[in-house]
Amino acid sequence: MSEKQYIAPTPILAEKPLPMFPDELPEGVHLIRGWVTNPGSMMSGVRQCDAAAMTGYHSGAYSIGNNLSHTMNLRNQYIEVNGKYASEFMLNSMFAAYYGIPTIFVSGDKALCEEAKELIPEITTVPVFEGWGTSTISIHPKTAIRLIHDGMKEAISKDSRTCLMTLPEHFHVEIEFKDAEKAQRGSYYPGVTRVGSKRIAFDSEDYYEVTRTLYFIL
Repeated sequence: MSEKQYIAPTPILAEKPLPMFPDELPEGVHLIRGWVTNPGSMMSGVRQCDAAAMTGYHSGAYSIGNNLSHTMNLRNQYIEVNGKYASEFMLNSMFAAYYGIPTIFVSGDKALCEEAKELIPEITTVPVFEGWGTSTISIHPKTAIRLIHDGMKEAISKDSRTCLMTLPEHFHVEIEFKDAEKAQRGSYYPGVTRVGSKRIAFDSEDYYEVTRTLYFIL
């Protein structure tokens, strides 16, 4: 593991509960709090890491796997990338892959974990709840912590290179907003076209440009 990583593997490998408070983390950890105001958003800093591991993730917009399914915010109906509804997991794993960083682990709702396996077959997943109508069915918190602990041990013990997502050569992105005014505003961003009353589209060969565009128009 490189010295640039944010959290060293030793505490995860240790046979004891995961830290629950910042002061229980090892002193070498760098902890980012709040929203970083740049296109990396919640993935800011990932290029300094050896691998990405995601916890507490939820299904994307238009999924029935979670009654709180959404992608990035509640102002859009959905985001499509190359004809596929995008979740935050999908967008963030692509951002990591842009810098050559594999996504080795995810925990969250069952449907999201199934999607993660489709995108990255070798990823380690830990589903801790599933959507049921407008409710959720969750496992016990202590069970969830234990499974996440064991899942992370498994994830970092494998060859992380097998979890590096392959990015497409071209990105066609479409966004359907809930409000036509949002589509009108977004259509003025360079390269964006309004293709419907509440829908805009743009294309790029560079995924960073995709994240930059999403950052300014969502």
